[in-house]
Amino acid sequence: MEGLTEPDERYHFVLFTDGRTIFVKIQRINTKAIDPDEVLQDYRRGIAKLLRVPLTPVAGREFWARSTRGMWQFFSIGDGTATELRADGSVR
Repeated sequence: MEGLTEPDERYHFVLFTDGRTIFVKIQRINTKAIDPDEVLQDYRRGIAKLLRVPLTPVAGREFWARSTRGMWQFFSIGDGTATELRADGSVR
C-alpha cells in the first residue's frame, strides 16, 4: 500500500516527555535480573540497533528488559554505556 513503511528496527516506540524524546527498544530476557554490563554484552545486537538513534540533549535511548516472570528493568543507553533506571526514570 502506498504511504506505508516498514517498522523502524532501531526501536519499538517513542516516548514524548517534557523536553525530551526517548527511543525505546524492548527485549524479553530469560534471567531474573541483569546489570548494565550484561545488557551491553548479552543484548548487543539490539543495543547496536538502538545506538543508531542519535543521542542529543533532547533525544535519549532506553533499553527495557522484561523477564519471563514479568519483572521489568530499564536502562539508559549512552555511547558504549548503560545506566540502570528506576521505573520513574531516575537513575538507580
